[in-house]
Amino acid sequence: MQHNLLINGKLVAGEGEKVPVYNPAT
Repeated sequence: MQHNLLINGKLVAGEGEKVPVYNPAT
């Protein structure tokens, strides 16, 4: 399943857990 998540000000496609801009502390 693909979702558009706004991670750290960046729009990424996916869960966002496998992108370098993902911050687990957020």
